Amino acid sequence: MKNIEQQLTMSDLFPDDQNPSKEMSVQYAPKSVPAFPADLISDFDAFLAYCRENSVTLSKKNELISRKHLVELNQRLHVQALAAKPSSPQVQYPYINFLFHLAISSRLLQIDRHTATAKLIASKRLDLFEKFNDNEKYYAMLEALWIDIDWDKLKESTSRLPVLQVTPVFSVLCKADTSKKIVLVNPKTDIGQFLSNIFIEWHHFLKYFEWLGFWNCEDDFERMNEHYRKGVYFAKSIIVTEFGKEIMSILLFKRNLEAWNITLRKTNGEPEWFPGAALETLYGFSLDDTDYEHFADEVEADHSEESFRLPFQAAFPGDELQKGLPRDQKRFMEGVYTFKVSFERGIWRKMVLPGNLTMHKLHECIVNSFDFDDDHLYSFFMDNQLWSRNCIASPLDDFGHPDASKVRIDSLGLLPGQQFLYLYDYGDEWTFEILMERIDETDNSITSPFISASKGKSPAQYYMEDDEWE
Repeated sequence: MKNIEQQLTMSDLFPDDQNPSKEMSVQYAPKSVPAFPADLISDFDAFLAYCRENSVTLSKKNELISRKHLVELNQRLHVQALAAKPSSPQVQYPYINFLFHLAISSRLLQIDRHTATAKLIASKRLDLFEKFNDNEKYYAMLEALWIDIDWDKLKESTSRLPVLQVTPVFSVLCKADTSKKIVLVNPKTDIGQFLSNIFIEWHHFLKYFEWLGFWNCEDDFERMNEHYRKGVYFAKSIIVTEFGKEIMSILLFKRNLEAWNITLRKTNGEPEWFPGAALETLYGFSLDDTDYEHFADEVEADHSEESFRLPFQAAFPGDELQKGLPRDQKRFMEGVYTFKVSFERGIWRKMVLPGNLTMHKLHECIVNSFDFDDDHLYSFFMDNQLWSRNCIASPLDDFGHPDASKVRIDSLGLLPGQQFLYLYDYGDEWTFEILMERIDETDNSITSPFISASKGKSPAQYYMEDDEWE
């Protein structure tokens, strides 16, 4: 079985006198020949091929790969979950779980829900991906992780630490000596102590970045065996790769997670969710003054019109990174939006709004159409999960969520068939299901919202005994 550390290097691809890295710009040029995680690309190809060739069914509860396919997939990959059993769910196969979320988020695979049991199907984008060279495939995976994946779906605990701490971690490791091991157990150095405290909750995020070629981990089997919770991961030490330093530097400054990850922009309360748009709030946790100044200069500028790929091209040889998956994303999808808002079966309203109005206006349409008084807080939960952090909230909500009065409907990237929830009155929790029924991008005749159809009597917002009305 080949080990993930057996990686292809640029010296394998080019003789010393023809290595195009020598002609890279100084800004991105590596200090030495970088390693490249070739096994990860091979395994991702094998994972996608298996899903294309087989009817891979998903669990009903979480829509993850059913157990009968996990054992076979596990045997085909370089990195295997040796402790997993035939009854183990997908989350106990961390490598498969990682590949699954990359494939779904990059829309190479789609979930077909038109059958009794949901299953994975190949998309047309997969045909395009299969024509990419290895560098372009690696980049597509990195882009999906950095922009599209909700990192909460990749972690074992409820802690948000990995997504919050990646900026200071990369800042420290970009300066690390690649010839020295960073000890994480009883560390004797400042960097070891700093990372030891942070990595205690990272678990398989340590492995995700190892699989991407950023560093190599020394497994801490003793601590994993003693831990009360199964499926966690700890490392005794890490060694940063030159390739990792190169990519981390780009991700830290030129493509910072806070500015480019869509879910993070939402949960941090940014009214503009488009990747690369300027940030209203800067975090830059634990950065030194020099790094923070560099970081702030980048994220305060609007890079949304740039290709995410641009700063990475110099990190790969010659013209080996020229293609990426199309994002099919517009800054504003202008037109007329038709929503079906349902309270319960047989009670619904269809409302039509121009896309340049805000989500606060949609809220007003909902309360008015159901004859409610507009006197409570509200939220839209865009992932269809009540009380999730992926929400747009009332202007009077003070929990740091995006302000509905600042978020335009046409900036959300909504698609026909998409569903989300509307919650009105945090005490009584009036809950409505919203279906994005239609978008007419060619219609510019509608300037004001209106109700196009309705069914059922509105529920009584306030219940009172008969004598209370007298």
